[in-house]
Amino acid sequence: MLRTHGLAFLIRSLRQESRLTSHHLLRAGLAGFVLMNMSAYFAQVSQRTGAGAAFASSILFVCYFFLTLLGGIYFASCITEEKEEQTLPLLRMTGAGPWTILIGKSVPRLMVAVLLLLVAMPFLVLSVTLGGVLIRGLLLSTLGLLTYAVMLSQMGTLTSVVFQRTSGAFRALIILWLAVEWPTWTWVLDGIVAAFRPGRPGAVDELQALRDWLSERSLMFNLSSYVTSWSEGPLWTSQMTFHLVLAAVFLVLSRLLFERFTVAAQAGAEAGALRRRRLRFRKTVSRSRGRVSEKALAWKTFRYVAGGRRVPFVLAVALPLLVAATAAGGIYLSGPVSVRSQEVMEMIAGVMITAGIPVAFITACRMLGQVFSVEVRDRTLPGLLMLPLSRWALILQMLTGLIPALLASTVCTVAGFVLGMVVNVDDSLKMIGDAVTEPFVLHLVTWPAATLSLGLVLSLRMRHAPMLTACIIGFGIAPMVVMSCLVLAAGPFIRSSEDGFVMLLILGECFFCFLMWSMLPRELDRIAGRD
Repeated sequence: MLRTHGLAFLIRSLRQESRLTSHHLLRAGLAGFVLMNMSAYFAQVSQRTGAGAAFASSILFVCYFFLTLLGGIYFASCITEEKEEQTLPLLRMTGAGPWTILIGKSVPRLMVAVLLLLVAMPFLVLSVTLGGVLIRGLLLSTLGLLTYAVMLSQMGTLTSVVFQRTSGAFRALIILWLAVEWPTWTWVLDGIVAAFRPGRPGAVDELQALRDWLSERSLMFNLSSYVTSWSEGPLWTSQMTFHLVLAAVFLVLSRLLFERFTVAAQAGAEAGALRRRRLRFRKTVSRSRGRVSEKALAWKTFRYVAGGRRVPFVLAVALPLLVAATAAGGIYLSGPVSVRSQEVMEMIAGVMITAGIPVAFITACRMLGQVFSVEVRDRTLPGLLMLPLSRWALILQMLTGLIPALLASTVCTVAGFVLGMVVNVDDSLKMIGDAVTEPFVLHLVTWPAATLSLGLVLSLRMRHAPMLTACIIGFGIAPMVVMSCLVLAAGPFIRSSEDGFVMLLILGECFFCFLMWSMLPRELDRIAGRD
């Protein structure tokens, strides 16, 4: 019975996964990215010896990070998508047991990931002809990637079982991945031990041994050595065994926790239905209140996406104070302070500016990526589109609720800049003048703006991690593609005028932002027509 149900469930899942266009586009994108890498290395092959090893390493690391980021999202949603669509209890009613559901949902996704890796295999074989790499090194690297994919799929399945939403499951997956693949987190423990127990060198030695043990079993730290492996020996390493053991442990944990969190998901679905009935009742009551309904969409976004009053307060008050206190404490605890108080204040201002910029960007990514995707996920966007509002009025009202949190996220950077001006007015004014006259500074504004605009459009088309996908495209794939095209089309112009080249990029990014924003009403019309 288990074999019959499991095989049927597995075939059904494979058919569903094979129909998704995004998988074919992802494989085509990986192949195109590898082709661009190949053209760059072929252009330099006459100037390098053993170019095949560098070429193969670049391809394998591209596959590694593609698998980690996009595959991680894919694996982390295998059970949470059933919870979000409230279909997990229906699967249980068909007679499918926990093992059947876990294997039937994770194995097809693992096969899709393996197909993604197979796209790069012909290019890896081609790297042998460039020299510096042997077939043995490619076999080692391929086996390492396959065992890593198995481990990552079961890691994502575990987080998908435990968490109710894909966003939470993916965040937990990243934390587990850092613990397994990035053992430098043990340096934090080194600092804690050194601060609280300075007379315990043995503990530091134990942490160093743990770090070395994890580094030997991390694919990230061993992938380059696999490629350039020349010595004869077994094609199986401790990293592969470690990842397969971890995969088995994660699978067993998923089975042990499945029943408990399945019950929690069913209870959550019933509670969600009750909340929706209450929300519909409140909306019905609020229709008679004209002043409230005019700002209802902005308030709803402010309350449920931006986090209400608590998040802007934390971003505007608590975060700058925490960053400033941490910077000051780090300066004074690092040793005797031999610099002047003015220089200390300048260092604190620099830390606040440096820490505030990524906080502002991450906050914008999180909120802009959720403002429409939450409505799509909860299936409330078609109802909002029936309101007597134009598409642009609906978009602006929903985005208005994010303004307090977005402005609060910039307070840390602005406070650091103001502190720097108070401490050293002349240098700050000179910096402002250089920033105004330097086109590259404007490019650092339009580039993230184009990425955020792309993520906003993708949030209406993708179910999971639209902003993360936009960041991968905007900061990883697009720069290489755009730079290559511009160099080929306007090479003499670029060599003669670097500022003109940057201005050309700025104009292209502004046009891209305009294009993305003009697509938003059409995407909303598409959703309204579909539903």
